[in-house]
This record gives sequence, C-alpha cells and structure tokens, in this order.
Amino acid sequence: MFSVSNNLESFLNWLNLVMKQKNITQADIARTNHVRPSSVSMLFSMQVKSVGIDMCRAIAAATGVPLETVYRRAGLLPDIPLSQEEIDEIVAITSQLDDDLRQNALDYILHLADKQRIRRKTQIAPQNVA
Repeated sequence: MFSVSNNLESFLNWLNLVMKQKNITQADIARTNHVRPSSVSMLFSMQVKSVGIDMCRAIAAATGVPLETVYRRAGLLPDIPLSQEEIDEIVAITSQLDDDLRQNALDYILHLADKQRIRRKTQIAPQNVA
C-alpha cells in the first residue's frame, strides 16, 4: 500500500485512462466485486491512505486488466519493466479474442517484427563509398 501522494495521483490517472478506454464507471467497479460505492468514491476523491487488495480486485475484475498489473500500479508489488507489462497486457487482450482474430493479431505482430528487422538491417548496412 502507499500513502496519499503523487503515487496515488499517478494510480488514479492511470485508472481513469483505463476506465475511459473501456467505458467503465466508478459504479461498475463497485458492482463487479461488491465494493461499496462510497469506498470507490473515497478512492477517486483521494480520501484514502492506501489502495487495498479488495479494491484492486474490483478494479481488475471491472476493467479486465490483469490483477498483477493493478497491484503493480497501486504499489502493492514492485515495478517491472514496461516491456513486461506490455506483454502481460497483450496476452490478456489476445486471450479474449476468437481464434481467427487471435491468429490475425499474431500475423500482424510477426509482420511488424519482420518490418522492424528489415529496417534495422538497412540502417546497419555499411555504405559503399567510391
């Protein structure tokens, strides 16, 4: 848990962005895991000293964000490199896709990786000097 500070403000900024992207309200968070609406309201108005485990579970359930990511954002777990967080998010999102869409996503990721490999190879190639 962490004290009311820039960390809580940062957590709420992140959470508001996620909620906006997923069209989720504070009431949705309260309903999902039977958290009192007043508890959610107190969190968003920064009237709490910490973000608890139950609140993190409600946020994860309502938003579909992996619980571990919510714990990390709330300061309950140590930070991991952003690239690992991005990987976790990609896995969470693609696991919700139908098989054909999941394959399309994989094909596109492979296309992007190949495109980047070619770009890097071109940038590294020695220039012919006459």
